[in-house]
Amino acid sequence: MSHELRYALFLGCAVPKFAPNLELSVRKVLESFGVKLELLNGAGCCGFPIDLSTNDHKTVYSISARNLALAEEKDLDLLTICNGCYETLKRTEIALKTRPRLREEINKVLEKIGKEYKGKSGVKHILEVLWEDVGVEKIRSQVINPLKGLKIATHYGCHLISHADDVDKLPSASRITGYLDEIVSALGGEVVEYSGKKLCCGNPLIIMNLKGSLEIAFKKLKSVSEAKADCLVTACSTCYYQFDQGQLLLRRIMKGKEKMNPIPILYITELIGLSRGFSEKDLGLTLHRISLKAVLGKIPSGGAAHV
Repeated sequence: MSHELRYALFLGCAVPKFAPNLELSVRKVLESFGVKLELLNGAGCCGFPIDLSTNDHKTVYSISARNLALAEEKDLDLLTICNGCYETLKRTEIALKTRPRLREEINKVLEKIGKEYKGKSGVKHILEVLWEDVGVEKIRSQVINPLKGLKIATHYGCHLISHADDVDKLPSASRITGYLDEIVSALGGEVVEYSGKKLCCGNPLIIMNLKGSLEIAFKKLKSVSEAKADCLVTACSTCYYQFDQGQLLLRRIMKGKEKMNPIPILYITELIGLSRGFSEKDLGLTLHRISLKAVLGKIPSGGAAHV
């Protein structure tokens, strides 16, 4: 792969439909740091929903490998902004790079559509790109509007945290699970610890049990509220949507049984963008379901971004 900071942006299935604002902030912020992004035209599902509901590993590997092959044709690594996509694609990358016979088997499937994965392209989580490629010190040095006084709860998501000690299956997870807190601190924000930090967002359950899924989200958000955090920040697009949209659904389901003040939800590139002076329009913040007014009111607006 080229040493230039250039990636094939993998949006997954949900972002274009449910959270297009995240693509906007990811592009705006990363490109302001000199990271070039190319949309992976023709990309399909990462395979995670199949992995979640069946034991058909061959199909999951084939679907994931097709996306990796598309990136390989561009001589680029994949950049993912969703934990589920990252876990699925990364596991496929590791499996096919370390198991030649499996790669040969999967390539026989890909051959039917004129594709091949040679094992040259890999997968990176957005936190890896921000912390390892851009660098936390560079991020810190380019803060225009420090988030001083803003109390921020961080959410990594279980598809990263649950593999932190499972280095054979996902070796990068143990590194990533400190990056989000460090980036928030670099922006001047105060990282707030809370009892439910390692809890799942509940989204994997949503198709089978909507109420149960939202109850898990509520438990998490209640923990954040009790810690007096101003907002919750995540680096997973699915978790973002679950918490943002989920709060509206919770109001209907709970029907006033247990009240909780709305908690603003931010994706990490939105938070970085605000600290760098980007406008609400630049970052697509008007598409949030839960108002960000309380958070925006605490962020100084002393300067605009220079890009």
